[in-house]
Amino acid sequence: MGDFGREELAQGVNLALLPTPMLYQARSVQKLTQKHNDQHFLRWRNIQVPLESHSPEVQKAQLPLLAALDAEEAQMVVAQRAAAQPKSHRFELSVAPAPVGPNLALRKPYVSSDPNVYGYGLGALTDGDWSGDGHTFASGDKDAFPKTVTIDLGAVSPLTQVRVGLPDFGSTKTVTVLVSADGQTFKEVGSYLFPLATTRRHIYAFDAVPARYVRLLYPDHYGEEAGFSKFFSFTTEVEAYGPRP
Repeated sequence: MGDFGREELAQGVNLALLPTPMLYQARSVQKLTQKHNDQHFLRWRNIQVPLESHSPEVQKAQLPLLAALDAEEAQMVVAQRAAAQPKSHRFELSVAPAPVGPNLALRKPYVSSDPNVYGYGLGALTDGDWSGDGHTFASGDKDAFPKTVTIDLGAVSPLTQVRVGLPDFGSTKTVTVLVSADGQTFKEVGSYLFPLATTRRHIYAFDAVPARYVRLLYPDHYGEEAGFSKFFSFTTEVEAYGPRP
């Protein structure tokens, strides 16, 4: 579900913010609750309240409709409560080695398939700043996917890890990492589904591959907007590392 540093683990990790079964259950309950509210509002505000100004005969004629709406609402309440029942989940913690050695991507140039024409986050993909505020790469906002951004490391080196981070805004979803020695033939070394609008870093670890180019592929996006158009692809930072000594 995520990669966490020593400080994050010491402070505690809020599972409610991660892409866990609990999060998806909560979203399901939220949708049912909203639908229930809409049903109740339709029945009360749009039908029952206007009926008060009509004759008893008209009100009596609408009783079957109100009864049908009440039955439908009762079914929704049953579904809502069923979806909200507590469930048991098991989580396991695995420890991945942190990257060591120089960051081969630091301040290296990159090219986006959909350049940002607003001047946002220029150079931010490899500037070494994880703060996210103004130091976040953004693609353009064309609605065509997939999108890519390709970093030129300047020379072929053996790579074993790529670390990618996303900010707590935007609708970026899946990020796939590919590497290439010649800029023509790329090999996929990992893919990760990031949670919506949640600050997160992920380490893509793989067997050593000689590479000069590191490419991020954004194949999709979330349907919800989180502060910006859902067609932007955001990335806080990218780091690339060679084998551990």
